[in-house]
Amino acid sequence: VHRLDRLVSGLLIFARNADKADSFRQQIEAGLLQKEYIAKVVGVFPEGEQVVNASIIYDAREGRSSVEKGKTACTKFTRISTNGTQSVVLCKPITGRTHQIRVHLQYMGHPIANDMLYLSFSIDPMCTNCPNLCPKGYDEEGLWLHCLQYTGPDWSYECPYPDWA
Repeated sequence: VHRLDRLVSGLLIFARNADKADSFRQQIEAGLLQKEYIAKVVGVFPEGEQVVNASIIYDAREGRSSVEKGKTACTKFTRISTNGTQSVVLCKPITGRTHQIRVHLQYMGHPIANDMLYLSFSIDPMCTNCPNLCPKGYDEEGLWLHCLQYTGPDWSYECPYPDWA
């Protein structure tokens, strides 16, 4: 009934019939659903709730979104933990744009730590060890973005944290 990016893990909701699917869709359109995700990001994420209001446009040719003059998008973020080099962050998208959480985290300077599409890095050609420090892609854990909870007016579903969190 709702979608997850291909590499995102976590909660996925299926409807048993068309009436339930329609009811769920109406709740989404009315803004009655609250979604929670967690992500592992680069760096020490700021404390307290951080709110990003930045428009997003999707480029189908490149298969990625960017913060430009596009559709209004809002995401709330709260740091759960940090080890000094990476942080685990609670993500609450208020709107539902393509790659919204990934783009807003990149916009804040804290991209998802293994996101090959939105993680920006450059390698000094003189550095012999630098290629070993760059992400190698997605292993069995997938993208470090996980759908944790969906809550509606009279229901709530959640799933456990992934091992990387």
